Amino acid sequence: EALAAARHALRPGGRLLFTVEAPAPPWSATDEQAGWRLQTSGRYAHDRAYLRATLQEAGFEPPDVAAIVPRIEAGLDVAGWLVSARVAAT
Repeated sequence: EALAAARHALRPGGRLLFTVEAPAPPWSATDEQAGWRLQTSGRYAHDRAYLRATLQEAGFEPPDVAAIVPRIEAGLDVAGWLVSARVAAT
């Protein structure tokens, strides 16, 4: 719903940029089917393929999803994704 609302709010050619956590191993079969999971930190992590599919379903062009380190927690890098999705020009 949030992605569909963002798509509706953007003009053709507009971009949506955001970061999310990437899942830490192990990735269970249930997590893989869902494409996301709640981490022990209380934060959600999302699979790259899930992000791409969900954004395309919401009406965005195939997004760019780049691996990043959005923050350091307890002295360790937290794996994440920088997502850039563009609304198709009509």
